[in-house]
Amino acid sequence: MTDFRKAGPGDRDAILHLVNRVFSGEQGIPKELHPVPEHMHPQWWCALREGQIVGTAALFVEDEVWHMGRIAVAPELRRQGIAAGLLEFALRDTFSQNVPRVFLEAQDTTIHIMRKFGARTLGEPQLFYGSAVTLVVLEQEDFFRSTGEACGTGRRNPSETCHKDAGTH
Repeated sequence: MTDFRKAGPGDRDAILHLVNRVFSGEQGIPKELHPVPEHMHPQWWCALREGQIVGTAALFVEDEVWHMGRIAVAPELRRQGIAAGLLEFALRDTFSQNVPRVFLEAQDTTIHIMRKFGARTLGEPQLFYGSAVTLVVLEQEDFFRSTGEACGTGRRNPSETCHKDAGTH
């Protein structure tokens, strides 16, 4: 069974170890790009199996725009729904903070998951350290509509809508 939670300060080393393993080991992205600088107000979430961090995702602000990134799942545990569960958990928490939309640069696997939540791609794929990434945007309203929730309240009522500007219902 996989558990999801917001990461705490004590999770930092395990998260960075997983991020380094995936991004440097598999994708060739330099380690100095992995941490999210504190001035970007990062928030992290993690997926756990048997108490071990096996997945992670981050939210941060850059130039007054909310971004999600550093999405990683342990290679030996992929294709088990961990990324989808983690992203749903993290996005629900993100949008409950009245974040109107998030942007991310994603590879095809993550784009596929994000589209299930109502995300749309913006533009064509670009090469980033040898891998194709595409800019994706997900609006708060589209996320809650896709999950059948009313503006992050946990109620399953698709007829209620979110108001993008106010972040209320």
